Amino acid sequence: MKRIRDATASVLRRWRRRQVITFAELRDQLQASARTVRRQLQSWGALASFNHNSRFYTLPELPQFDEQGLWFHRDIGFSNHGHLPQTIVALVLQSPAGLTAAELGRPLRMDPRSFLWQFHQHPSLQREKFQGHYVYFAADPAVAARQKAVRSAALASVPLPSAEETIAVLVQAIQHPDHSPERLTADLRATYPHLSAPAIVALFEHHHLTLKKTPPFSGSNA
Repeated sequence: MKRIRDATASVLRRWRRRQVITFAELRDQLQASARTVRRQLQSWGALASFNHNSRFYTLPELPQFDEQGLWFHRDIGFSNHGHLPQTIVALVLQSPAGLTAAELGRPLRMDPRSFLWQFHQHPSLQREKFQGHYVYFAADPAVAARQKAVRSAALASVPLPSAEETIAVLVQAIQHPDHSPERLTADLRATYPHLSAPAIVALFEHHHLTLKKTPPFSGSNA
């Protein structure tokens, strides 16, 4: 019994230093059965990553979630909403204007084509072609009506960047695929002081573009 407690304490110390760990690594380090490891993960309240096929785990006290409830260790993403399906629903429902595929892919750092096919008929969401683009809104009619009104007003008031600004934005986005529209705006502010984050979002939506994914995580020593 003491050996198990010592092994658990050692694993937790290493886990906190590394911040993430895989199920296979936990099983090897604890020298325990898969059933025991699952039970231990549950007792710790461990969180599974919403990407990488939920392969990675972190302890609940380690993530520093952003305003959307997301946290990344390198390219490994965790969500305080749960797994990927719950996270996508939460992002859409908390969005004032609904979300397009590109708008969902950016904060998740994922290609939306890899997951959105599962959500075309999700009971909590509705997908509607809105001003030429598919947008995910809440299934609740009252909430969806508010989201559509906000999106209509935003699209009407945000001009697209100029041709020169568009080229600069695309180059910067290719060089820094993990940068948000707000960060891209800051990157280009010295040369294009009038460029805004909403204009960058409108540009990507207008051309059906999405930012590239971050480079894949390699190795097990995260």
